[in-house]
Formats: sequence, C-alpha cells, structure tokens
Amino acid sequence: MNETLSGASLSARENMNRELDSFEAEINRSIGHGAMDQVMVIHDEEGGYPVVVALGKEPLVLLVERITAIGGLANVFVKEDARVTYLSVRPVASWQAESTSGERVLDLSEGSEWTSGNAEISMLLDALREYEYKGAALPIRLPNALPDLCINERQVELAAV
Repeated sequence: MNETLSGASLSARENMNRELDSFEAEINRSIGHGAMDQVMVIHDEEGGYPVVVALGKEPLVLLVERITAIGGLANVFVKEDARVTYLSVRPVASWQAESTSGERVLDLSEGSEWTSGNAEISMLLDALREYEYKGAALPIRLPNALPDLCINERQVELAAV
C-alpha cells in the first residue's frame, strides 16, 4: 500500500513538474516576443529582469524559496487554471521606501502566526483580489522558507504564439 501511495505521489509531482516546465516555456516565449516588456517592472542591479514561474496549486513556501534563490527581487508569473497573474516582488524595506501612502497592503509579516508555508499560492492571490490589496508583506521566513518580501499582484495576458 505504501508503495502505491508513494508511486501516486511521485506521479502527481512529475505531472506538476511537467506543467511547470510547460508554463515556464510559455512565459519564456512571451518574453522573447516582447509581450512582457511593459509588464515586468523588477530589474536587478545589472539591468536584468529576474523571472520566477509558479503554479497556483504549489505551496507558498516554494515561491518564497525560488525568489530567495535569485536574490529576493523577481518578476513572478503564477498560473491558476486559465489565468496568469503577474507579481512584482522586492524586499519590504525597498517597497516601503518607494510606495505612496494609502496603498492597502495585506500584512502577513508576523512570522509567529505562520504554522506552515504549505498554503497554496492561489490562496494568497485570492486574498489580494478579494480584499483589493495592492500587495502583501510576508515574514522573513515561512516555515521551511526565507526572505522578507512584498508582493504586488495583477493579471496579465500572454502573447499568442
């Protein structure tokens, strides 16, 4: 029985990896065609545009780890069924210095309130949309995760290829 469960779990993970790889290729094609030039606002010190892709059904902890792995700044594209959402991600301190007063930010930065980083990314996106927040402040570490980030969300259209 355990072998069947672990085999099923492995198969589900392989399917998710294939879906993520396919989505990443789709984003790369859209970027290559210039469809994201006006969308991507985050750039690093060398002028590059760091990109992270994710699936809405993945745990939030994975998104935070991917962003941290490339330095904490990212243009993030999240696929939820037929919807693609763009997130601009940067450290909270830089966002606070740049933001105008009055922007509503979902404050999830109290690390002690998090029991797990396993909530789906789509749950965060749903909260941002439902309550019309302009962003979210996350803790410096989710359980099993890393940095202090501010995430700004908006829906984008991919280029037809």
